Amino acid sequence: MLYALLALVAGAPAPPPAARQEGGNLAQYLSSADYPLHAIRHREEGTATFRIGIGPDGRVSACAITASSGHKSLDQATCRIMRERLRFAPARDSEGRPVADAIEGLKVTWRLPR
Repeated sequence: MLYALLALVAGAPAPPPAARQEGGNLAQYLSSADYPLHAIRHREEGTATFRIGIGPDGRVSACAITASSGHKSLDQATCRIMRERLRFAPARDSEGRPVADAIEGLKVTWRLPR
């Protein structure tokens, strides 16, 4: 049985020019296979709002839920997936050296099919 996952980033501020997300919006990094089994069994849905830290290498170095989906399994899955899959062009300082950066206000909405 397939479960649908809808990822939204509406309302999220654009990343700073030096730390652009490679390849587009967050939806491309998620699939129905990512929906946590616990959440499926318990019919859990919700929107997780989060902040990510980006290391000088362009990888996600930290993820923090800033507004919970209301379900631990969905919040944990959100950060796990973002840490594993997102890659960025690193931000650069005035001398062109890669530096750490952060993006806030990102959202993932988890929805089961009706």
